[in-house]
Amino acid sequence: MAGRASSGEFVFDGPTWSFPFRNGEGEFRISFPVAGMRLHYADGWPDIENLAADIEFRNAGLTGVVRSATLNGLKVETSSAQFVDFRTGELTINGRATGDVGDALGYLQKSPLAENLGNLFADLRGKGPVAAKVDILLPVKDIQEHKVLVTAEVNQASPVARRYATRTGRVAGRHPVQRQAAECYRPHCDIPRRAGTH
Repeated sequence: MAGRASSGEFVFDGPTWSFPFRNGEGEFRISFPVAGMRLHYADGWPDIENLAADIEFRNAGLTGVVRSATLNGLKVETSSAQFVDFRTGELTINGRATGDVGDALGYLQKSPLAENLGNLFADLRGKGPVAAKVDILLPVKDIQEHKVLVTAEVNQASPVARRYATRTGRVAGRHPVQRQAAECYRPHCDIPRRAGTH
C-alpha cells in the first residue's frame, strides 16, 4: 500500500478496556481521504492503482468508498470495500468499471479465476467497450475460499483466440463470470462467414 493523505480525523470515546467497542461501549474512528494510492489487496490479484478514496476505520471494521481508480487499465467508478469486523477477516468489494474488453479479459486472466476458466479463455484477446460490475468476497484468513461474480455488459466487442487464430466477430450482451464458471445471458455474436460458404 502506498499513497498520500492530506488530512484526517481521529475519535476515541469510551473505556480502553472495551476497545474496539464491538458491543457499542464507545466509539473509535479514524477517517481520511487518500489520493494516488496503489493498493495490493490480495496475493494473485491485480493491484488497484491511482486510487482516490475516503477511508474510515470505525470500531472493529473498515470502510472505503472509492471515488476513482484504475484496475488493469479499466476505469473504476464509484465502488466500495469493507471489513465489517477484522476478527472475521472478510473483505467485501462491490464496484463498477468501464474500459476496453482487452483490459477486462486481462484482469480475469491475471486473477485466481484464470485456472478455473480454462485454456481457451486464457488465450482470448479483444477490443471494444465494456462495463463490468464486480462483487468479491475475500476471506483474508482463507483466501482460497474467495467468491467472485463479474458481470460484464459488452457492446460490439471483437474477441479473438490467438492460439487458434479464431475471431468471433462482434459480441454483445451480458456475460457473468463466477469463481468456477463462465455463463452468458442474452449474448449476441455476429460471426463472419468465410468466402464460398452459406
